[in-house]
Amino acid sequence: MAVAVVSPRLGSGSPNGESVLPASLDEERLGRVVQDGVELKLRPDPDSQTLAVLAEDTVVHWLREVVGPPPRFQVNWRWVETPEGYLFAPRVRGADNMAAPEPTAGDNR
Repeated sequence: MAVAVVSPRLGSGSPNGESVLPASLDEERLGRVVQDGVELKLRPDPDSQTLAVLAEDTVVHWLREVVGPPPRFQVNWRWVETPEGYLFAPRVRGADNMAAPEPTAGDNR
C-alpha cells in the first residue's frame, strides 16, 4: 500500500497539488505534528487504515478531539479529528496562526 507524505510547510499543498489550508485561517484551529512518522488514520483507532504519514512540523486543521482506543502501550484515549482523518492526540499540539515577524536591520537570524 502506498502512503502519501504531506508537506510540512504551512499551505504548501497536498500530494495531489491541492491547497492543504484555506486562504483565510482567521477562524481555523490549527495543530502541529510534533514528531516524524505520525500516521493519519481513517478512524480514531490504531488498527484503522493509514491514509498518510506526516512529517514533523506538518500543520493540520484541528476540528475537535474525539475518544478512541489508544495505540499499544499508550494510556491516552484522545485523538484529533482533521478534515482528512484522525491523529493520535499526544503527537499533535495546538498551533497559532501568526505571521513571522519582519526582519529588522542588523538582524542576523
